[in-house]
Amino acid sequence: EGRAAVEREGAAGFVTGLARSPDGRWIAATWRGGVAAVLEADSLAPEWTFEHADDWLEACAFAPDGRRLYTLTERA
Repeated sequence: EGRAAVEREGAAGFVTGLARSPDGRWIAATWRGGVAAVLEADSLAPEWTFEHADDWLEACAFAPDGRRLYTLTERA
């Protein structure tokens, strides 16, 4: 149906945002259901996962220095 899904531990959901770190080492993803994760770009192994109280994270972006991940919720 044109919707991407990514496997992760636990239930998978619809991806709502993707971002690549400035150095290309990490990929960040946000899912419907309030989950954000940072994955190793080469293997897609999860490095860090965050669950947000908001049900839908709309997007994500790395800071220019690659040390922070910003997320946007539908209520922002």
